[in-house]
Amino acid sequence: MSEIYYDKDADLSIIQGKKVAVIGYGSQGHAHAQNLRDSGVEVVIGLKDGSKSKAKAEEVGFTVLSTAEAAKWADVIVILAPDQVQRHLYAADVLPNLAAGKALVFGHGFNIRFGYITAPEGVDVVMVAPKGPGHTVRREFEAGRGVPVIVAVEKDATGNAWPLTLSYAKAIGGLRAAGIKTTFTEETETDLFGEQAVLCGGVSQLIQYGFETLTEAGYQPQVAYFEVLHELKLIVDLMWEGGIAKQRWSVSDTAEYGDYVSGPRVIDPHVKENMKAVLADIQSGAFAERFIADQDAGAPEFLALRKKGEEHPIEATGREPAQALRVERLERRRLRRRRSRPLSTARSARRASHKKGGAPLSEGPRLSCCGQGSGGGEDGLFCLLEGEFRRSLAESLRQEGEHNHSHSEPDQAERDGVHVELGEQPRVNDGADRGNDDVEPDVVTNPGLPFTDEESNHGEVHERERREGAEVDERRGRGHVEEQCDQPDNAGDDDADHRGAVALADRTEDPAREHAVAAHRVEQSGAAGLGGEP
Repeated sequence: MSEIYYDKDADLSIIQGKKVAVIGYGSQGHAHAQNLRDSGVEVVIGLKDGSKSKAKAEEVGFTVLSTAEAAKWADVIVILAPDQVQRHLYAADVLPNLAAGKALVFGHGFNIRFGYITAPEGVDVVMVAPKGPGHTVRREFEAGRGVPVIVAVEKDATGNAWPLTLSYAKAIGGLRAAGIKTTFTEETETDLFGEQAVLCGGVSQLIQYGFETLTEAGYQPQVAYFEVLHELKLIVDLMWEGGIAKQRWSVSDTAEYGDYVSGPRVIDPHVKENMKAVLADIQSGAFAERFIADQDAGAPEFLALRKKGEEHPIEATGREPAQALRVERLERRRLRRRRSRPLSTARSARRASHKKGGAPLSEGPRLSCCGQGSGGGEDGLFCLLEGEFRRSLAESLRQEGEHNHSHSEPDQAERDGVHVELGEQPRVNDGADRGNDDVEPDVVTNPGLPFTDEESNHGEVHERERREGAEVDERRGRGHVEEQCDQPDNAGDDDADHRGAVALADRTEDPAREHAVAAHRVEQSGAAGLGGEP
């Protein structure tokens, strides 16, 4: 039976009485540091000289020291660097500055489990590992919720390691959800197995084989892509909500029967034997040795395998729908930001003019995302995909507005966490992203390559998406979208419904107004879609 901890089981004053150095300011680093500070903990950031993360940390008010200076200053040292970098950073900067009574906190057990880091006598070694990416950890904390954590103590040198661990977990918001007691060995081995056999390696290979089977049989690559990859998210969402049983209950009887009779033909007992072999390599340390040796050599095998994967035909086929998903996600973020601000003076004037009998909200022909009407062939297929995203987004915004109008508590999506927020899904069993910050697909972090410090590639992704969102806001929000909202609409009954929703919201002075206006704006911006981008 699992031992589970909650806020009531932890004493926050313990970590509040410590000086904490967070080594790394990437995906997990920024979340841990900011959550700790908001919980009343004294925090500094430790980064190597020249780190790109320094400016980001200083921008939000943190003191940034060198890794060695931070380790010397702190009572609790939190190591959130990539697995393959940790031992170099530890040996050079942390170990010389350790003293009895200090504590090392890890977000993943890799280096302790496989002996790449060994703490001296008198130093506690503990783990607090959120089960979600860093930006989710931070966002949930700010919303008054938390992401579940797993907690472990490898070495209790002071006799106070467990109270310290739970206090730290409470400070970052983890015990608001739950803290599950584990060990460094269990966390590391199950995490690596889940990634390799199921979540990353297993699923990726299954998708590629399915795509190859269909295309080699003469089916269109675009159709194959949708059947074996695009719809996977829908299935996984159902499993995440209610297990495999809910997924089977939700699909058709035909699909469910096919699940029972064909699933075991594809994933037969030989697959389970192969899984056992993968687990054996993890338990023996063979995988860790292979990974670290390759990284130390400049990652030749890693980079070659990455290149091979990127060249698989399914990647080229899926590039356009992936772009559509990215734009839809950025649009959601932009609209959420806008809903949190009052209507601008110009927009308020337009609304007032409309209520007094002024020009209708929008006009002009509706275009497909490729700018060529309804289109056909491959372009038409992806135009339909883009339209589907826009209609879904508009409807969800309207429903959210109606819910917020009648209920003061957060909507269901928010209560369930950001797993369904902004069109994003978390990385399940996110071992790398929890503490390693090394999962950006186009950059590898190792001693022989450019990114060798503790900063997160996720930080770069976050910054890039922020800039892209600003560009979407500039091109679509301030220009194209506002123009469309100002002109009469001749697009048919669907658009009449949208105008009605906006008009109804205009007659009220409640939060539903912004939701309805936002929904209308999304539908109108979808008229130009991707084809409107330069």
